[in-house]
Amino acid sequence: MIRFPFLTFLKYFDKRVLRNIIILIILNIAVVAFLFLAVKHHKRLRIRLHDLENDIIRSNRKIDEYPALITEKLAVEKFVNYYTDQLIEEREKTRLLGEISDLAKKSEVSIISMSPQIFTRKLPKGFATYFKPLSYELKLDCGYHEFGAFLNGIEHFNCVLIVEQINIEPGEENNRIHSIKILLTTYAKI
Repeated sequence: MIRFPFLTFLKYFDKRVLRNIIILIILNIAVVAFLFLAVKHHKRLRIRLHDLENDIIRSNRKIDEYPALITEKLAVEKFVNYYTDQLIEEREKTRLLGEISDLAKKSEVSIISMSPQIFTRKLPKGFATYFKPLSYELKLDCGYHEFGAFLNGIEHFNCVLIVEQINIEPGEENNRIHSIKILLTTYAKI
């Protein structure tokens, strides 16, 4: 096997040429290292750009879904408000029915039915946010004196009760007992 004597080979080269070759090799290594880092950084930038494009697509989807979300939110708010009003009305009706039936027993008046009615009454500014007017139609069977005692009890009631309408019809079987329809309005706290 023949060995190539490297040091003896260097004797025949000019030192400047040798220095220039070494500088070129070092520059070549530096350029390769720089290109390697640039390619690696370029890959990271491409990945980040891809992530940003995905974020933009996701945000555009959210913006496209925004009107549907607003519509859904409004529907849920309407649903909640409706059932809140129903609960308030049911609570008030139960309380009112109990107190009016106690008053009717004291006045010897028979309550045939009590049903909610729509009777819109405008409240002064500021009160509409705290109170809701609720109207009920009561059908009663009683005489004039008992009905007068019942109205007197309503006048001294522990909450505001407004008598909106009264309809008195004579009884068919007994002239002393009358069929009376009365429309009452009260205000429930919201």
